Amino acid sequence: MLKTRNYKFLFTPEKKKQFSKHFRFFKQLTQQTKYYYSTFTTVKDALIYGENKLSNLKFKNLSHYDAEGDVRQLLLYLLKRNRKNFNKRHSYLLLDRKLELTEKECNEFKEMIERRSKYEPIEYITNEINFYGRNFYVNSNVLIPRNDSEILVETSITSLLPLLKDKKEITILEIGVGSGCLLLSTFLEFEKRGKIVRAIGLDKSKEAIQICKENTSILLDKNQQERITLVHHDIFNDSFDYNINNGIDILISNPPYLSQYEYDNEIDLDVKNFEPSTALIGGEDGLLFYKYILNENTLKNKYKINSNPSFILLEIGHKQLNDIIGIISNNNNPKENSLLSLTTGASSSTAVTVVDVVKDLNGINRVLVCKVQ
Repeated sequence: MLKTRNYKFLFTPEKKKQFSKHFRFFKQLTQQTKYYYSTFTTVKDALIYGENKLSNLKFKNLSHYDAEGDVRQLLLYLLKRNRKNFNKRHSYLLLDRKLELTEKECNEFKEMIERRSKYEPIEYITNEINFYGRNFYVNSNVLIPRNDSEILVETSITSLLPLLKDKKEITILEIGVGSGCLLLSTFLEFEKRGKIVRAIGLDKSKEAIQICKENTSILLDKNQQERITLVHHDIFNDSFDYNINNGIDILISNPPYLSQYEYDNEIDLDVKNFEPSTALIGGEDGLLFYKYILNENTLKNKYKINSNPSFILLEIGHKQLNDIIGIISNNNNPKENSLLSLTTGASSSTAVTVVDVVKDLNGINRVLVCKVQ
């Protein structure tokens, strides 16, 4: 039989008194530590302060949240903005931990960390995002460009430029231009390769159009800016009355493609609480914009996608490929979908063919390449 030891001797009145004394000491030490790191003056202490503040953030779609990475990014941005020639001596990984911060820098850093602690995206705090090697201005009026969207620009270069090699001038239309990251990146990459590009960007948001104009003025020279047209435009309700001599060669779009359920239940707080819902939700099933854009009446009669041939590049959600191919199939064979034909005026004279499906770095279907003729 096992004998039970008596541990009561460990908690005699004298022992309890000693334990209480030690507990108060450690509690006081913890409070002093928190106070110390809230009154930091060096990069080292600022990093510790920031990590302590952000370490409890939780994200549904991240297996591991890198609080240190966010803190370093914010601090580096602050120092680059405030100090001349800072880039020559410091980088994201090689911050001088002994560097003294000014009182103003400490207060600004605290404010930035406080905003991030409430899940505000870093890109809105710094008002910048690097996309395809260029810095774009962003704020909460536009969706934050994702790295996966760079696949669309890369696809336009590798897949479409060879097919348009005989055309000196190329016209690109983007539906939902937002910050302009897709349209302006594609524009600049095509021009870098000898093409003369004319581009039209449409967006329902006046604020988004203004932000795109700002990025256009920063990234393009005067001559290039004259070949960019930005239009406040609701694709479902507004007509498109712009004279395009030779039609549109490429239509690109990263439309809202979250279903209402996905928006309500699956996205993280930094997206749901800060990014514009109109740039995220694509109707009840997430397919509203694809159904409209891929309709023949929209392509041929409204947006003049009637070059021979023209191409469409669409970013798609990870579960949407089969549904979108189904939409294309129905539109190419309107007799099989008489209701769609009656409501849109679709006919079979313009065919949309899927040329390629490009995966992102995670192996997820990301960009749909279509040919229109």
